[in-house]
Amino acid sequence: MTTVFRHLCLVTSFSVLLLFTNLGGPRLWDRDEPRNAGCAQEMLQRGDWIVPTFNGELRTHKPALLYWLTMASYSVFGVNEFAARFPSAVLGIGTVLLTYLMAARLFSSGVALLSSCILVSTLMFTVASRAATPDSVLIFCVTLSLAFYVRFAFQRSVDDGALALVDGGVPSWRAAVLIYGSMGLGVLAKGPIGLVLPTAIIGMFLLVVRYGALLPQGGDGARRSWLRWASWLPGYFLRTCWQMRPITAIVACLIVAGPWYYLVGVRTDGMWLRGFFLEHNVGRAAQAMEGHQGPFFYYPAAMLAGFFPWSIFAIPVLVETARRLRRPAAYEHVFAICWVVVWVGLFTCARTKLPSYITPIYPGLAMLVGSYLVAWTRKESLSAAWWPYWSMTALAVVGVGCAVGLPIALGILFPDERWLAIISLIPLAVAAGGFWALKTERRQWFVGLNVGGAGVLMLFAFAVIASRVSDHQWADELVIGLDVTADGDIDVACYRVLEPSWVFYLKEPIWQLADDDHLSDGPPQDQFWSARRSTTPERFLSMDSRHYVITTKTHWKTLRERLPRNVAVLQTIPYFMHDDELVVIGCVDSTAARAKGHLRR
Repeated sequence: MTTVFRHLCLVTSFSVLLLFTNLGGPRLWDRDEPRNAGCAQEMLQRGDWIVPTFNGELRTHKPALLYWLTMASYSVFGVNEFAARFPSAVLGIGTVLLTYLMAARLFSSGVALLSSCILVSTLMFTVASRAATPDSVLIFCVTLSLAFYVRFAFQRSVDDGALALVDGGVPSWRAAVLIYGSMGLGVLAKGPIGLVLPTAIIGMFLLVVRYGALLPQGGDGARRSWLRWASWLPGYFLRTCWQMRPITAIVACLIVAGPWYYLVGVRTDGMWLRGFFLEHNVGRAAQAMEGHQGPFFYYPAAMLAGFFPWSIFAIPVLVETARRLRRPAAYEHVFAICWVVVWVGLFTCARTKLPSYITPIYPGLAMLVGSYLVAWTRKESLSAAWWPYWSMTALAVVGVGCAVGLPIALGILFPDERWLAIISLIPLAVAAGGFWALKTERRQWFVGLNVGGAGVLMLFAFAVIASRVSDHQWADELVIGLDVTADGDIDVACYRVLEPSWVFYLKEPIWQLADDDHLSDGPPQDQFWSARRSTTPERFLSMDSRHYVITTKTHWKTLRERLPRNVAVLQTIPYFMHDDELVVIGCVDSTAARAKGHLRR
């Protein structure tokens, strides 16, 4: 058994343990998970693989690749939480394996093994790989395209093992087809960023590593002349862009992603294209949407939290990488740094900010941390040997903070789950073991303790805590017992409150009621991309005694004065993470008139 095969088996087993344990245990988390899972559910019910809809309305948030994968998963496992998250977990494992292959070529098999274990045991990557969201799909597609580039652009010398660039790092025509075709999958996963940002990463790498070789000659004076440098740089930039084969990039991307974008544009009269590109791409870049904004240091802070527990090595990794970059031909570090800096830099310029936007950089970060720890283990590190002591101190501080804060938070939110605060013992135990390993000069034990501790931390957090907290959602219990017909009519509505999970578990659209009646007597809505009409709770409940309305207890107190006396509360449950209760109201008189006015999707 070769070293690479043995490593891949170990990494796969570790990833399956962390990503698949109790994957379907927690209910879908509002609001993104049920929207994506429900969209695939509705498309599968209609037998429509083109137009994404949720709650009977056109969904323009994301392209169709995640929905296709989820529909295929539903066909095998049925419509449930496990099936909704299955594609993300599988692609998460795929990303981990691709990271191993990249790190093995750029660094060494030892760095590859550690980097892949680091990646799968980080907080935000585990979140992305265990959630029914497009993040895991995009991370995989970006990593796949960059892994193809690494495969064709780098090679190790047979004589001394030195890393070298093939043809100056410029991809051949055949390599470019695979690289940009993979980016086309990213465009199907999350839009233009699937092509623009990986291309920018490769372009920045080429600009940096080829800068010295392509500088205009003429002596040191010419090199120091800012005027000549400024006049030369635009041409160098354009030549590098052209050498990256932009025509091949556009054609390969269009072949992969173009057909679906064309079909969805035709089927929706261009409404999906306008909503996706103008609102969810240009709009999010130009202004902060849904309150998601932050200062310029938002993403560095997000990396410290999202890359935990391995972010405790942030400072020594920065020092190590900076010193490695001073050495000639540090291609592997330059590539990883370009991966991180380009992605974070461009998203920092966007007004809308979310921690999940930068998760595609985590494979690059994992390789940098893995490279540092392997060099430190072999006593080849360029940073001070005492830095790991500070890292263990930081981990201990986090553990103490969790030991103090978690019992208080759990006591307020979920009093019966205070025992979950024992998770704070994991970082404390790892810190104590780490100090022991450092003191006794057991460096490999130190790294192994951190890998094992990170794995146990993620396993307990997502396989145990997430499931226990999810038991308080009551999302599926809310709609159990409702007499909903499968005739295409709207039988359940909501008033001033709507959680996407209700739509998923009900498996029927939920009408959103208002205080004004905008329901016309014209033909019913049979086009899911047409504008929604609205009516009042009074009219909706009077249409049929089998109609139900979901609202909060607070709104029910003001609403009941306007409703007939035969309308009462049928069910009451706690409203998850809100200081209120949810109520289901409906007619209690079974002899009520059934003059039914049809409300269609």
